[in-house]
Amino acid sequence: MPAHTGASLDQIRVYPPNIGHDQTYPPPLAAGMYRIGVNSFMANAERRGAVRIPAKLAMEIQISDGGSSKVESINVSANGVYFISTTYIPVLTRLDITLDLPMSGQKSAHGQNVMCSGVVVRTEPETESPDVSEYEIACYFTSINNSDKETLETYILKQVAF
Repeated sequence: MPAHTGASLDQIRVYPPNIGHDQTYPPPLAAGMYRIGVNSFMANAERRGAVRIPAKLAMEIQISDGGSSKVESINVSANGVYFISTTYIPVLTRLDITLDLPMSGQKSAHGQNVMCSGVVVRTEPETESPDVSEYEIACYFTSINNSDKETLETYILKQVAF
């Protein structure tokens, strides 16, 4: 694959592993497109529909029952966020989320806020315990306006090295 630093996600096609060299699948790509091979481990492990990057972003979450807290993300994609919380949040809890994206080139400066709603799809550990000081929470975005989604996607693409 030629070195290219400005590819967008819609220019990349991922095809399954175990395609023989003598087969015509996958079909030829149009000009300007790039193909990335996938090994069998990743074909089974990666089921997400968006690029996910490690990112320690300041966040504020508002829980549907009215509670609010500041947390930090572990990773983020255009479809969801994985974060650490000192409070147990059960699966299927609705959240209002504000992500603080740093300004370009600055890791700690406050930048642009992205606001969205989501639902908790995984909490680890799965049950609340007084012995646990932190919970890892996976949240799927259920509502994000087009402008905020575009801002988040742009931020993510800038972090990915092609």
